[in-house]
Amino acid sequence: MPTKLAVDFNEAAAIKHGWLIRFLRLDRGTSKAIMVGNRLYCEVSRASADTKMYQALNLPEVYNTQINLEVLHIWMIMRRLIEVGDEGMDVNQHVFDRMWEHQDRRLYEVGVGVLKKTKYIETLQKHFYNAVGMYDKSALGKDNELSAALWELLFQRRPDCEAAVTSLVRYVRDEQRRLKKMSTEEALEGRFMFDTSKLHPP
Repeated sequence: MPTKLAVDFNEAAAIKHGWLIRFLRLDRGTSKAIMVGNRLYCEVSRASADTKMYQALNLPEVYNTQINLEVLHIWMIMRRLIEVGDEGMDVNQHVFDRMWEHQDRRLYEVGVGVLKKTKYIETLQKHFYNAVGMYDKSALGKDNELSAALWELLFQRRPDCEAAVTSLVRYVRDEQRRLKKMSTEEALEGRFMFDTSKLHPP
């Protein structure tokens, strides 16, 4: 299985690894939704691979941490796009697809066989739904629920990370407020960048 952080997924990497072909497959949805889903996953990947954020929060720079950060950032985006309606749900599906295609490629690149890869992706997807369920409990501004979810999923219930958990809760709420301020048009065009610099060391 991958252990180190992946280089953040971007447009250039998308073309290099054949994503352009998938990107143009209109049988999977509207071309715009595919484009926006790709753009938003690029942004999720960039934010989740920000090593300065790992350092500030004292998180290990490993694959499992990165996956959990991707789930957190995707959850924030999905919650906002759900409010947009059917078009937002369509984009959400493509963000979801991009995430698992990226993990599939990563596993392939480290030599994981087809059967093992399939089982591992299934395990990750179950974890995704479990994590989203935990985060959803905090959707109405329940910071104690969000704090508990982050402590368990990202900090592995470590007793020495109270300040880091508090900082991450503040970051999530700030980003959710920024997402909320987006117009419907901006949301459906994927015009958003996470401000991970808020978590950088001074």
